[in-house]
Amino acid sequence: MAGGVATATHIYTDTAGSPYTITANYGGDANFAGSSGSDTQTVNQAATTATVSSSPDPSVVGESVTVTAAAVTFDFGDGSPTVNGTLSGGVATVTHPYATTTGSPFTITATYAGDGDFAGDTATDTQTVNQAATTATVSSSPDPSVVGESVTVTAAAGTTAATVSGGVATATHPYTTTTGSPFTITAAYGGDTDFAGDTATDTQVVEAA
Repeated sequence: MAGGVATATHIYTDTAGSPYTITANYGGDANFAGSSGSDTQTVNQAATTATVSSSPDPSVVGESVTVTAAAVTFDFGDGSPTVNGTLSGGVATVTHPYATTTGSPFTITATYAGDGDFAGDTATDTQTVNQAATTATVSSSPDPSVVGESVTVTAAAGTTAATVSGGVATATHPYTTTTGSPFTITAAYGGDTDFAGDTATDTQVVEAA
């Protein structure tokens, strides 16, 4: 106590019970009788400043992106369902793989609905998704073959003469001569909006029938 006044500080961590009753008691001394006084303190929700970030940015198609925010509901901006994250130390983290570049850069929205102690808020970030690299491979069988025998050529990624299914294209071809053997087989994938193009080669030995 100084000059007849005592001061103390206190941090309220919850709105539950607000308004709180503050009571000050003075026990008295040889010169002054004891007394008691009270006041009320209203504690409202604290404001929330939501932030959101993603990493790596840019990413490529199929790569998992880690999204971190002081929020609990995430909208990734690509039409996929929203995901709820659990707050820990005021931060929620989730991962999400983008399946296409269409719509990139995507807007990520993090929404915190609020609770009894903190007001809700919303934050946004953008995520750029680029083409994923393609590693083309090509093989032929049987190798060696003989003149007129059908050779099956299989490429991972695609060829100019076959349809890609599950990342693999297959075509057959009969070689009609040994002249030029071993032949170089080239598989070329032109790429699309999500995957970059690539080229691979193999050799096919053709012997006399």
